[in-house]
Amino acid sequence: MSSLHRVGLPRSWRSRSQLSTIADVLLASFIFAAVFAVHARWIYAHFSSDAYLLDSGWLAYLFESADPLLHNPSGINELSFYAHHISPHIFLFGAPLSRLLGFTGIKIFAYHQGVFFGLFFVSLYLIVASAHLPCRYRIIGTLVAIFVGTLSNVLFQAAAYPHFEIAMIAVSSLAVAAWLGEYRRLFAFCLLWLPLIREDGGLYVTFTCLACIAVEYGPETKIKAPLDSRTLRLLTLAVVGIVVSVCSSLLRPRFFPGFDSFSSNFSGHSWDHVSAGFFAERLQAMIGNVNIAPVLVGCLVLTAFDLRYVTGLVLLSPLYLLYLFSVRAEHGHFALYYALPWLLPCVIWLAVFVKRARSLALPTVESLLLLVLSLALTAPVHAAVGAKSQFWYVAKWALTRPVVDIQRMKAFALRVRRGTFAATTDDRVSNEKNCVSMGIAALIPNDVHPDEVLNANADLAPCRTLLLMRGEMQYGLLSARAEAEKFERVAARDNTELWLIGTRQKKTELK
Repeated sequence: MSSLHRVGLPRSWRSRSQLSTIADVLLASFIFAAVFAVHARWIYAHFSSDAYLLDSGWLAYLFESADPLLHNPSGINELSFYAHHISPHIFLFGAPLSRLLGFTGIKIFAYHQGVFFGLFFVSLYLIVASAHLPCRYRIIGTLVAIFVGTLSNVLFQAAAYPHFEIAMIAVSSLAVAAWLGEYRRLFAFCLLWLPLIREDGGLYVTFTCLACIAVEYGPETKIKAPLDSRTLRLLTLAVVGIVVSVCSSLLRPRFFPGFDSFSSNFSGHSWDHVSAGFFAERLQAMIGNVNIAPVLVGCLVLTAFDLRYVTGLVLLSPLYLLYLFSVRAEHGHFALYYALPWLLPCVIWLAVFVKRARSLALPTVESLLLLVLSLALTAPVHAAVGAKSQFWYVAKWALTRPVVDIQRMKAFALRVRRGTFAATTDDRVSNEKNCVSMGIAALIPNDVHPDEVLNANADLAPCRTLLLMRGEMQYGLLSARAEAEKFERVAARDNTELWLIGTRQKKTELK
């Protein structure tokens, strides 16, 4: 506001700008709060009846552990999480909440998801709000920010399998918004934080810097020299990002050995899984993916107005190709949170639109196309047309699924394992085990061992006790098999059930 006063703008203009800023803050805060509430409650609903040891229970434990080396729980392995991913982000986010405020890992995980899903929207809205656009373009930009930033089917698909990678997309988007809005300290903070989220965070630094360079150049740009000081700084930072990721990936197995994440996730046995038919199937699946097709079409049609609209797709094409060739189907079909990088080209769409709208009279069809393409990415639209891979149910279940006393469920499970029904030395000699389902293991990952965790095909014969979570993915199968093996449900706390074989314990014993 002081700058407005110095240039002599009328007081009415300054007041109007001040009111606009207040309106921006209120709108962004309201939508952020709504997004935070949905995604945070989804975590509580998830751990109430449908938790997984891999990976939500694992991550919740790490958030709570406040361990800078992120040692894995006993239910996973004896390694550090850094053997899988270099992610100080988990410690830095979780430790203050765990140590200073006493939050549980599940609560920290809920806050993490709420904050970063909300931050992704805030990043998109900041791109629009900081540009001071004419009213009609501002409305279009705001709607695009809401469609992409809060309602994208990709967001709910990622939320359905809770993981921390939304932080990478949110911080990358915030960096783009910070550069365009000339918030240089915020931009620097984002670039410093990205490599802390995961070992490939430096590559997202490179993407961000190169995308900002591309967005800066266009018919409306005021930059004269092709390599001015701003561009040179961004190019330098882009190179640094590559170096940081390469060093992180090379040093990880040296300091944290025990797991070859690249071969496990991508190369397999020297890429021997790759063939022409393999790639054709993956490519066909990608083109037919309802989360991806609008992005591909959008990049194609919007380039008729400005080549910069294809920037995100071009810069991320090496990552997309790596996923397509991956040995893991989840990567190759962009399932779970692996589809999140497809939102970044849409962030660049909005950035280019805003840059153009600040100084040009845009064709109406360009604005409408951007709006329609953004709407085509949303989960409500996918649900309305009956798309098989729609995840709008996540938003509905987040608000309607019961949330039970998770700590009481956890305490019940621990009491069973450590108390009346704990395995004795004789039991261990005879190979009897206290078996738990994946959902229960997610609640107590450091109090179980991998051989005690049941999968769908596990042998129940060695199990002395069974702890199942009512409502989890394999509950129907495991409970039916338990009944066939003559186990009986003898006690429960909320959605945690104790099953015993060959005896009828009083249900009051564990109350």
